[in-house]
Amino acid sequence: SYTPNMNLTTPEPDISIGATAGSPFTISRPATKHGREYGTIDDEVGPRNPQPGHLLRALAAEKCLAANLSVPQTEEVLSFCELSVGNMLVNLKIHLLRNENDLLKRYFRLYHRHPDFVTRLRSLLAAVIFAHNTPAYLNNITNSIAEYVEYHLDVIALTPQSRDDPADWAIVKSSIATETSEMRSVLKTKLDTSIMNNDDIYALTLKALVYDMRPKEEHWARFAFLRHCAIEYKNSRKNGKTFWPYVDEQLANIRKSLKQVNVGERKEAETKCVPFHLSNVINCPQYCRSSWTSYV
Repeated sequence: SYTPNMNLTTPEPDISIGATAGSPFTISRPATKHGREYGTIDDEVGPRNPQPGHLLRALAAEKCLAANLSVPQTEEVLSFCELSVGNMLVNLKIHLLRNENDLLKRYFRLYHRHPDFVTRLRSLLAAVIFAHNTPAYLNNITNSIAEYVEYHLDVIALTPQSRDDPADWAIVKSSIATETSEMRSVLKTKLDTSIMNNDDIYALTLKALVYDMRPKEEHWARFAFLRHCAIEYKNSRKNGKTFWPYVDEQLANIRKSLKQVNVGERKEAETKCVPFHLSNVINCPQYCRSSWTSYV
């Protein structure tokens, strides 16, 4: 008779990966992609996904190819993909600022030769040279105008990069000096012509002012002063000193004579002092009131 062995146990099925690999009853695993072998247990139960960095590099390579970038440029883009997000943003900001500086430098190289720059600069210089209260026409005038432009770049449409670049700023100062010298020369010619033709002072003022500048009463006095200086300079025959330093010297003498005037009223007094200073030496018929009324 059969006697069962009570000490024996029912064997448990072997469900290990090696035992179930060839069994038709086990769940089939997905096929390998591109012939790659699975190396972890996670890959045995699901498809292997590429890492995000690989996707980014592949996408970057495709876009570089579509943009017809060169090999060095493509390598630079691929190395850029290896950076963290923070480093990417820093590098992008630096790249944008570098491009901005390069564009502004190219802009100034073209702009300072453009007629718009010359027109803006001449308008500014005319406002200084033909002002009725200009303190000097030669002494330190270039540096004074350059200092004003440095803090008011929009007057002649400059950029901060042009001011901060020594080479570009030297070009601006050279342009100021050249245009100022030309304006002084033109003004001196008009003064000499008015003396030669014995013109009316008010006609001289209107001919001398440029860029549609409207004369004020103080302008008559300033141009009367300048023409008087031209006459005195010609009569003195000063060979060791040019005309404009002589004018600056006369203006300095007027300011010295008004040192006792209150500071708040000194500027106005310097302007109004000129006609009284000349009242005994100028030819009155050339400065008559009736002539003024024909131009106002």
